[in-house]
Amino acid sequence: LFDKRINKAMYTSMAGAVLAQNKLMKKKLGYAEADEKFDEFQNKYTPFLKGRTKEWGKDIEKAVEAVKERYAESIDLSRGIGVTGHSLGGCTAYYLCRSNDEFSCGINIDGVLFGDFPEETMEKPFCQISCRQNVNAETKPLLNTNADTYHVIFDDMAHIGFTDAKFFIPVKFISGKLEPKEMFRHLEYCHITFFDKYLKGKDISFDGLQSEKVKYKKKKLRIAE
Repeated sequence: LFDKRINKAMYTSMAGAVLAQNKLMKKKLGYAEADEKFDEFQNKYTPFLKGRTKEWGKDIEKAVEAVKERYAESIDLSRGIGVTGHSLGGCTAYYLCRSNDEFSCGINIDGVLFGDFPEETMEKPFCQISCRQNVNAETKPLLNTNADTYHVIFDDMAHIGFTDAKFFIPVKFISGKLEPKEMFRHLEYCHITFFDKYLKGKDISFDGLQSEKVKYKKKKLRIAE
């Protein structure tokens, strides 16, 4: 059931947050400026969400401990743990890569970067996947890093389109115009290739697939339109 108390906790002003977010997303900004503007946004409108990232991380860490206790003899953890997630799960994936040495690489699927993150330089490979309209809220992983870092930008996509809803809800303004199979082809490539390279240690490239709708970029500080 919908609980109005959750919205009241999430936003200092929901209407104000929606208007400010739409304004931010439409601006053409460099990665650093976009990150600064988004931090201003979350400090003003979403302080509750900003404080939840660490708690979501604890949930994943508890799950990892349970898996290790039960399957320690069956899982090779010598190269660390790869972590991925969509939306707030992707935000949590980035937080874990920044804060926990067990996590060696990660992928964020269109997750807005709510939260406070360590100021130390990122030393782990990371892949930020974004739909074009959300780029300005997802630039933090492209900044202050010494590791291989990628930005995969989907045109004609909506946030919910990265889920199974893309296949079951044929409404383009909800899930985006990009064909479901095309979305899946790129999402599958990103995960298999990225984790084969950085988790399994395979000597392969992560150059992306040919597409007019999906752009693969490696550690650049400004989006080339």
